[in-house]
Amino acid sequence: TTVAVCRQPARNTSSVTVTLTISGYLRTTRAAPRRVTRLNWSAMRGVQLRLGETLWNSGTAVTLDGGDIGNIHPKDKKTVGERLARLALARAYGRSIVEAGPIPLSAGLTAKGVEVVFKNAAGLRPADGKQLKGFQLAGTDGKFTYVDAKAAAGTAVLAVPAGMKPVRVRYAWDGSPNANLI
Repeated sequence: TTVAVCRQPARNTSSVTVTLTISGYLRTTRAAPRRVTRLNWSAMRGVQLRLGETLWNSGTAVTLDGGDIGNIHPKDKKTVGERLARLALARAYGRSIVEAGPIPLSAGLTAKGVEVVFKNAAGLRPADGKQLKGFQLAGTDGKFTYVDAKAAAGTAVLAVPAGMKPVRVRYAWDGSPNANLI
């Protein structure tokens, strides 16, 4: 893997590797500047998150909210740097700090709805103080629909539409999604 190649020259397999996710971005073409080019940025962010959260001695800094929808390189370098620094301080130097924002761990159907459990979830809430946005559920037909969600004790509880048997859940699944979980 790329991580193994980066760790090899120093012969330091214990070095910490930090993954930075792609910020919210919607690319347009020069020929049609108002038409969004359909690239699956959400899938790329999903791969980046899994890489950072499953490889040994690695972590993920999510920058979904730190970008400019017209420029894949965030202008707000300070926020990006602070998020990377928190991960490095916690993972490499053992500082007892919250290393990152909420990272999904699991989801399951309960009597209340679909409950999504997060790590780093102390104080889980919508950034704007309103209702959580950006959660989708899919039933057995595979079609995703946006659903209402509420933060509750380190989880997000998603309302299941009448008649749906949910089989998949996703969050912030768009090039530049309208999502507000912190």
